[in-house]
Amino acid sequence: MNPRIVISANATLDEVYAASELRAAFADYQGAEVDIVYDDVTASNEDIYVGNTVYSKKVPVGNAYSVTTAGTCVYISAGSTYGFEAAVAAVCGELQTNGCLKSGLELFGNGDALQTCGQKQEGQIRFLTLNVYGWANTSHNTTVALRQPYQVSLLKSYDADILAFQEFSNSTEKGTVRYRSESFLADLAELGYSEVGDGTLLNTDGANFTPLFYKKDTLTVVDCGYLLYSGINDVNSKSVTWAVFSDQNGDRFIAMSTHFMWNDTTGSLVTRTEDMTDEQYSDLVDEAADVLRQQNAKELLALLSEIREEYGDLGVVIGGDMNTGFARTRHAPLSELEGGGLLWAQGTADDAGCAVNSVNGHGAYATWDSEKELFTSYYSHIDRDATYSIDHVWYEGISIELFATVADRYACFSSDHNPKIVDFSLQ
Repeated sequence: MNPRIVISANATLDEVYAASELRAAFADYQGAEVDIVYDDVTASNEDIYVGNTVYSKKVPVGNAYSVTTAGTCVYISAGSTYGFEAAVAAVCGELQTNGCLKSGLELFGNGDALQTCGQKQEGQIRFLTLNVYGWANTSHNTTVALRQPYQVSLLKSYDADILAFQEFSNSTEKGTVRYRSESFLADLAELGYSEVGDGTLLNTDGANFTPLFYKKDTLTVVDCGYLLYSGINDVNSKSVTWAVFSDQNGDRFIAMSTHFMWNDTTGSLVTRTEDMTDEQYSDLVDEAADVLRQQNAKELLALLSEIREEYGDLGVVIGGDMNTGFARTRHAPLSELEGGGLLWAQGTADDAGCAVNSVNGHGAYATWDSEKELFTSYYSHIDRDATYSIDHVWYEGISIELFATVADRYACFSSDHNPKIVDFSLQ
């Protein structure tokens, strides 16, 4: 008789994913076909209990985990996604080394090292920017609905005060599931987030691809607005959402979420002639897109100037996908922002010695295996250094205490962009 993996009927995403990983591990190391069942089944003396089931032992807290046996039953518990990830790794190590989980086994540890950074310090404000990857991907078998729960778990782990999103799609074109779903908005609300503008900051199509969300228990919106960048603008998604916030001390600052023009190759940027090679055409498209990105940067700076004219010379933090990096051939938009007095958080944080992960943070897509119910391939997006990053945080008039590119597994599952985090205090 093969063991069964037992999870609660109300199992969390972390517990369900751990169960799927364990099922695959038993298949790999023992050749065993292990079923995943819910805890309303009659107990068996060979069951493997994962998470908070009716049969489970005390659940650890934080990122801690425990793997214990009682007779021939195995109990695997953890306090977080990082705890479960570490617990599964420990079980796989036992299976690889011993071929089985021996009676009397006791494994204890934690997944602290798997989390890019911990909670912000008292008195600081946490800002997280993320291109959520707002489309379906048939070649990698993933949908928006599939990936969103992993992002919710990630956002819960980092508990930012402000979320700056990009690609927050509101389109059902070609059968794609829109990112702005009621379920995801409900998940954000459950985490304590409200949308800046309460859903009223929209483009001419009634969408906002660059929304800001914030914690009402730590911040208050003084004023807010939205700007759709001028010129060619693919799917009217390249924009900026802004807010003037007041913290619990009454101190004010500006936050922005933005997305600059992409190298659109639909023919809207450059007319291709018959004698053009692919390389020549690609270069012209990139050049034309960079001109638009530079214009985006100018409009962003002009908007910031307008806000400061009304509210004073407030500090500002800006996050977003700017579709170019300092190591790219063309990075005039970034130079434009520097020339406008903004500071590149990833660079200045490095200089201050407080960068957690000075890497690119943008790369290939993860692939979902529907049969195994696992991501069978995913990428850490850390193969290049920070100068290749197209996702940026810019600031001025605030003090950056920490910078991090979040390379956690759930981040790599759920988007081709890793979140960027800054913790800052107001000067």
